[in-house]
Amino acid sequence: MAINLTKGQTIDLRKDTNDLDRITIGLGWKVRQKKKGFLGGLLGGKEEAEFDLDAVAFLLDANGKVKNTGNDKLRGGDIVFFNSLEHSSGTVTHSGDNLVGGTGAQDDEQIIVKLNSVPAQYHSILFLVCIYGGIGRKQHFGQVENAYMRAVDGKGKEMVR
Repeated sequence: MAINLTKGQTIDLRKDTNDLDRITIGLGWKVRQKKKGFLGGLLGGKEEAEFDLDAVAFLLDANGKVKNTGNDKLRGGDIVFFNSLEHSSGTVTHSGDNLVGGTGAQDDEQIIVKLNSVPAQYHSILFLVCIYGGIGRKQHFGQVENAYMRAVDGKGKEMVR
């Protein structure tokens, strides 16, 4: 059974209970249902723009810093995201950008990490989720339903959500 985390909580994943050769970080979400009908129009039935949530991985050095940010578009560095789908080491890959989410039972975006092959200069990997253009569109996570981020081990076992 997976551990359900709350905001700010951390966990330590151990090799003796999980297959950590390869992990998959999955992201999924649905935008809050728009209110319909006459009352929905009176009580906030305003059309909401599509939400584009993005999974991001930062490969961090011993000081907890991203050493190489890549070129001016962050490509080729130690940040893996929709605009830079694969780390130069080939050990961290992003599945590609899903612009709207809510595709069903499967993850909308994934980051796959070959943990045993990550170069020794990286001491940790930070995974996060952001809303693309959220500030400009005045969007926030309170407007998203059923958002999750999960970690799945090499055997397909969900370790944490």
